[in-house]
Amino acid sequence: MKKSKPLRGLLAASLLGLATFGAWAAPPSWSATPFSYYAVNDDIAEVLRGFAASQGIPVVVSDKIAGKINARFNQLPPGDFLQQLVTAYGLVWYYDGQVLYVYRADEMRSRIVKLNFYPVARFQKTLQQLGILDDRFTFKPVADEGIVFVSGPQPFLDRIEEMGKTLDASFPVKATAQADAVYRWTDETGRVNYSSEPPPETARAIKTLAIEPTAAGRATGAVEMQRRIEDYNRYLQALDGIKASNAGLNAKAAANSGVGALVAQTATAAGPKP
Repeated sequence: MKKSKPLRGLLAASLLGLATFGAWAAPPSWSATPFSYYAVNDDIAEVLRGFAASQGIPVVVSDKIAGKINARFNQLPPGDFLQQLVTAYGLVWYYDGQVLYVYRADEMRSRIVKLNFYPVARFQKTLQQLGILDDRFTFKPVADEGIVFVSGPQPFLDRIEEMGKTLDASFPVKATAQADAVYRWTDETGRVNYSSEPPPETARAIKTLAIEPTAAGRATGAVEMQRRIEDYNRYLQALDGIKASNAGLNAKAAANSGVGALVAQTATAAGPKP
């Protein structure tokens, strides 16, 4: 029991240290002042940078974002302005609590996160409690395999993977190994029993054998799981390439039609040009 306290303390300290991660999925603290912008053939990336600067938020704009914007935004809540802009131009934004990231929709990626020790269901609950999960992006746990499938912008994937590695490394490995053990023992009557819990004290004097996965068995299982993950990740990369190609064509068409719709929408709300 004394040896387990440092492990619990380590996990608790890790969670306390990661408490600030709860802001990752939260929206930025927008200014209370309505935002207005009149764009005449302005570069979209520069518009995004100027907007973020007006809100006092650091921003990273993908170098793949290009194009011009002609639209008028008058007295809009900052969050509404950003959402209208990214929707019209096929973009996706993500805020990690400190930096605003903006990508093209076809830059969304997929990844598999492997948990060796930390239970998948508990991992999902922890992410929910800390506010890391975002309903706009995919998070699909596969508890039986100890893996999680995630899809979204790169920073979102990185946060999930970083948290998984941290919690996995902090989890009491010894306790997990013990829970996986199978005990074979003989009771007073000579009957052979199997259990996942240690046998009763009266049986231990007769015969007790803890049958745990051998090193070779663990290694074989780990290699097989790694091979499957690598195969699936290659499939995901190929799928991402196909989606990116299709999304690029769709985004180009949407930009041509979306600008006119956006101008009409914002001009109607804005009134006559000053």
